[in-house]
Amino acid sequence: MTATLLSGPRATVRTVRLCTSWCLAIWFAHLYITMGWPKFRQDSFWTALFEHWGYPPSFRILIGVIEVTAGVLIVAPWFTTWAALTLILIMLGAAGSLATDLRWHDVATVGTSIAGLMWVGWEWRGYRLGANKARK
Repeated sequence: MTATLLSGPRATVRTVRLCTSWCLAIWFAHLYITMGWPKFRQDSFWTALFEHWGYPPSFRILIGVIEVTAGVLIVAPWFTTWAALTLILIMLGAAGSLATDLRWHDVATVGTSIAGLMWVGWEWRGYRLGANKARK
């Protein structure tokens, strides 16, 4: 008898964890696409924030490209772990920028996002591109 994804109590827990992390990944995709897209516009509130923090306009656009791209890729199982890792690095930088303004509530919110991204990336690690090569 061969085991499937839905057979046995351990497999059921694994399936629930994957489905839950999949839903969270979809939420993160929506979040980072909608937060990254306005960074391309000159009239968005991000322009003033990045200027306040001393970053050049090209950096704001680069962050937007990374957020939108990783937001799209986080729902593709082969790229979920890599996209989550990329977004974690971006959010660590965001936390640092927010901390310079003593916006601790926002830093805590970013920390919560980082924890969620870590969990999503961890749950999908076995499906990532290159995972089978690493096991051999």
